[in-house]
Amino acid sequence: MRLIISSLLCLLLSSASLAAPVTEAPRTTIETIYETVTKTRIIEVTEPATEPTATEPAVVEDESESEGSGVVEEVAVPGETGVLVPAIVASDTGAAPAAPCECPTEETATEAATEAATEAAAAAAVAAAPANITEISGQTKMCSCDVADECRKSSMDGMEECMKDCQADHLKGYGDKIEEYRKCFFNNKDTIVEAENCLFDKKTEYCAAKDEAKFVNKTNWDDLSNVTYTSVAHKDIVANYFWKRDESKYNKFQSFFHCTKHCIHKKLQTCSADKGCTVKMPTRDEFAEKMKTCTKKNTKISTAILKTCQCLAWTNGVKEMQGSCVVIGNSYYVDRA
Repeated sequence: MRLIISSLLCLLLSSASLAAPVTEAPRTTIETIYETVTKTRIIEVTEPATEPTATEPAVVEDESESEGSGVVEEVAVPGETGVLVPAIVASDTGAAPAAPCECPTEETATEAATEAATEAAAAAAVAAAPANITEISGQTKMCSCDVADECRKSSMDGMEECMKDCQADHLKGYGDKIEEYRKCFFNNKDTIVEAENCLFDKKTEYCAAKDEAKFVNKTNWDDLSNVTYTSVAHKDIVANYFWKRDESKYNKFQSFFHCTKHCIHKKLQTCSADKGCTVKMPTRDEFAEKMKTCTKKNTKISTAILKTCQCLAWTNGVKEMQGSCVVIGNSYYVDRA
């Protein structure tokens, strides 16, 4: 009897040991967080603390039924420091979504082809034009820079003649010594020279390179010659007592300068026409703005205005200018007029 009981106890102990659960080692590989509607899995990789942080994206294949689909996606997974790093996950969607087609419509393609053909025909006409052709399709040949500079020089050489043409309308208000007044302006001609250099500061805008056949719309010189000058005082000086007192005297100077410049431009027009070309000028609004801005922020111009004013006031006794030269010839006021 004791033998039977001992055998039963051994059997019971043996069964209990076999039924005891086996403890698994902690998992440190892949844990699925969630799955999107496209079955692309975003996974979190938990690396052992002793492993260094990977410097390149980890590649993790999706354990889906469509194994070997060949489509991969890049997702962010936490690295050793908790910072998200890129990882590449295989997708079981079968294929990457196609990018939307932005193919041109038949109408757009036709318009583009027509425009290209027109430009090509125009370029071919220009290239095939003989050197003596001055107009094509209503456009005028642009002067080469050599010709434009030659005409600019000859027109600037006519500055004194232009001042003579303008003196009767703009200088007679100073008194009877008009010739002497004109000399005050001509002897300080940086007011004109510097402004004109500024107006033509970019050669590529007004003339063509050597041996380049370029045709542009004809310059409307009559329209440009109607541009006048009136100062628009900056807020810094608009209420200034001295500027309010002398602004009209400054504008009178600028009116004479503008008259002289327009005369110079007419000479430039005549010279370029005689050469069978045109010097390209800005549009009327651009021209008016540049004619004004080119009188500012140039110490040579403000100094020349100061000397001209002193010549009128003290050398030729123009009383209205006495005491005003330090204002209208002061760069602070000139730059804000």
